[in-house]
Amino acid sequence: MDKIADLNSFYAVQYDINVFGPIRVIRAVLPQLRAQGSGTIVNMSSVGGFRSYPSNGMYCSTKFALEGITEALAIEIAPFGLRALRK
Repeated sequence: MDKIADLNSFYAVQYDINVFGPIRVIRAVLPQLRAQGSGTIVNMSSVGGFRSYPSNGMYCSTKFALEGITEALAIEIAPFGLRALRK
């Protein structure tokens, strides 16, 4: 496999684990949380979600994405008695 393909695969894995994985879990549990009228979704982030570092930009970009998703989700689900937190 060439270096570009390897790099694309690495990026895809990073986003699949750090961004799309949490989205899949949220989509799976949200119907139950809405039905019970309460609950909290906690997404684990890192310092990389607030500040990027040299040679760590790809990882940090996934954490920035998770921070943004969680911030928007908190607003979207609040009317249903639900919370979303970043840790």
